[in-house]
Amino acid sequence: MRTGRGAGGLLLLVAVAGMVAVAAWIRPPISGSPAAEPVPAPPAVGDCLLVDPADAVGPPTGPCTQRHLGEVVAVQPRAAVGPELSVCSTPGAVTYLGLQPDGTLDGTWSPATFVADRQIGPSRRQRAAGQQWTACVLVPALPAADTTYTGTARGAFAGGRLPQVYAVCAGTVLGERPMPCGRAHTVEVIGSTWVTGPVDRARLARGCADLVRRVTGLADPTAAGALTLSSEVVGWSSDGMTGDPADESVRARSTGTALCAVHASRELRATLVGIGDRPLPWER
Repeated sequence: MRTGRGAGGLLLLVAVAGMVAVAAWIRPPISGSPAAEPVPAPPAVGDCLLVDPADAVGPPTGPCTQRHLGEVVAVQPRAAVGPELSVCSTPGAVTYLGLQPDGTLDGTWSPATFVADRQIGPSRRQRAAGQQWTACVLVPALPAADTTYTGTARGAFAGGRLPQVYAVCAGTVLGERPMPCGRAHTVEVIGSTWVTGPVDRARLARGCADLVRRVTGLADPTAAGALTLSSEVVGWSSDGMTGDPADESVRARSTGTALCAVHASRELRATLVGIGDRPLPWER
C-alpha cells in the first residue's frame, strides 16, 4: 500500500508537469516589437534644471523636488542660432521673481540678487522628433562650492522665499566682496536705487526701511533691535560730470547708486528675503 501511494504521487507530479508543458506549448506568441521610450516634451516654466545638459543622458529638466542648478523662466518656440545669439529677455526672469518688468519692486528700488540666465535647447532625440525651442534658465551668477540648491525663486519678491544662492550678503562690512547668503554673514544687501544730488538722506532712509519691510516681510524692519539698516550712496556716474564729485553742485548734474542693507547684531546663516514672522536665521 505504501508503494502504491508513492507511485500515485509520482504519476500526479508527472501529470502536472505535462499540463504545464502543454500550456507553455500552446501559449500564443507575442507579436510586435518593444515600444520605444516616448520623446520627452519641451520643458515648461517652473521646471528645474536637474543636471548640466552636456552631461544629461535623459531630459535635463524636471520637477523641483530635488536639488537643482536653475529654473526655467521662459520657453521660446524657436531655436537659438549659434551660442552668441540670445533669445532670452530680462523681463522673463524679473517677472518670474515677482518684480516689475523694469526689474524694480515699486518703480524705484531694485532688490539685490545674484542671478544670471542660461539657454538650453532640445536634445538630439527631441530635435530628431522636430522639436525647436529655447528654454531660458535662471541660474546663480556667482560661482560657489555647491551651485545646486533646493526650493524655488518663483515669486520670491511677491511673498515667496529666495534661495540662498541668489541672495547678496557680505561678511561683516558692506564694502566686502559679496557672497551668497548661505554662508555666515552679518550684512545683507536688500536693494539699490538711483539718486541725484543733493541727496535727501531722510527720504532715502525711509525708502530703505519700506523696502526691507516689503522684501523680508518683517513688520518691524529692525526685528526689535536685532537689525540695523543703512542707506548709503556708494558711487556716482561720471557720464558728463566735470569737477569735484564731492561738490554737491557737481552731483546735482550726475546720477549715483544707493544701497539699502541690513546689518545683524551677530552672524546669520540665511537670507532675510521672505523671512516673515519666522525666527531670524542665526548662525549656531
